[in-house]
Amino acid sequence: MYGVPKLPAERIQTTYEDYLRRRDPEVGWPLPEQLGGKLFDAYGARPSPAFSDTTPETSQVSLYGDSFTQSACSDEDAWGNVLARTSGLRVSNFGQGGYGTDQAFLRYRRNVRDHSTFVVLGHLSEDILRNLTRYRDLLTYEMFYAYKPRFVLGADGGLELVPIPKLSADEHERFIGAKGPRFELEHESFAPGGPAGATLLRFPFTVALARNFGDFRMRARLARRPSWAEFYAPGHPLHGLEITAGICRAFAAEARRRGQRPIVLLLPNKEELLRFRAKGETYYRPLADALASSGVDCIDFCPALAEFTQGKTMQEVYDATLHFAAPTDRRLAEFVLDEIRRLEGGSDGR
Repeated sequence: MYGVPKLPAERIQTTYEDYLRRRDPEVGWPLPEQLGGKLFDAYGARPSPAFSDTTPETSQVSLYGDSFTQSACSDEDAWGNVLARTSGLRVSNFGQGGYGTDQAFLRYRRNVRDHSTFVVLGHLSEDILRNLTRYRDLLTYEMFYAYKPRFVLGADGGLELVPIPKLSADEHERFIGAKGPRFELEHESFAPGGPAGATLLRFPFTVALARNFGDFRMRARLARRPSWAEFYAPGHPLHGLEITAGICRAFAAEARRRGQRPIVLLLPNKEELLRFRAKGETYYRPLADALASSGVDCIDFCPALAEFTQGKTMQEVYDATLHFAAPTDRRLAEFVLDEIRRLEGGSDGR
C-alpha cells in the first residue's frame, strides 16, 4: 500500500523550509550550491578526468538523463568519461540521479552554453513514472523533498509545462498524507487518492484494502510485471507514452534548432534486460517505435547489452545499487561511440 515518505539519513535539506530556500526553482536539483564542488563542476557536469578542462562551449558530446546516464561508477570508470577517453572527444555529463526525462530535457534546454556537436538524452525504463509525477518521493517513499516540474498533454495534444510546485509546509504534509485534510495537487498521478490508485491504510481498513487492488503497483504484482510497464501502453489514461515521446521529440527539435545532432538513448534496467533475454522484446518498445516513426534518432542499448552479457548473471551486469557495473558502462560507451561514428559518416540518410 501507499506509504508516507520517510526521512532518509542522507538527506541534505534539514527541514521543508530549508529545502525551499536551497532548491533549484526550475528543475528541483542539484542544488545551486553544489555546483563547483566535488560532485559537479561549475557548469553542473560530472567531473571527467579524461579532459578536466572541458566546458559547455568546448564539449563535443553532452549527456543528459538520470543516474544511469550520470553513472554509479567512479569518475574514471563512468561511461561518459570512458567515452571521452576512448574517442578523444570532450564529453560533458549532465546526468543527474532521480531525474525524469522531463527534467533532463529542461536542463538541456536551459543550458544554452551547450555547443556540443552530439547531444544524448538518456531514458531509463522506469523514467516514464517520473514523467508522470510532480513529487518523486511518492515513488520511493523516501522524503528527499524531490518536487519537480512535469509536462502534460494540452487540448491540442501538445506538451504543456507544469512548473515545480510551491506548497506551504502545511500543504506539503497534507499532500503526502502525513496529516489531514487531504491536499490535492493538480496534475499529480501518484498521491494517495490520485488516478494511479495509491491508497492510504486508514479506517475503514477493509475498504482501504479493497481500494488498494486499484493501485498500479498491486496491478503490476498481480500481472507479474514491473510497476512501470503498463504506462508504455498507447492510450493509457495517464498518457505516459505520449508525454514521454513528446518530450523526446521536443528535445530532438531543440537540438536541431541549435545545429546539434540529437540522440535518444534507451537504457534497460534489470527487469527490462530479463524480459529481453526471455522474450526478445522490451517493455519500452512502443516508445522506440513512436520515436522512429517521428524521425528521431533513437538507439536501444538492450539488444547490445543482452549479447554482451550472454551467460553472465545479473550481479555481473548491475551493481549492488542496480545500476550498471563498470564493465557494462564500458560497453555502453562503445555502443554510443558506434552511433556517433555512424552519424559522422552520414549513413543516417540525411
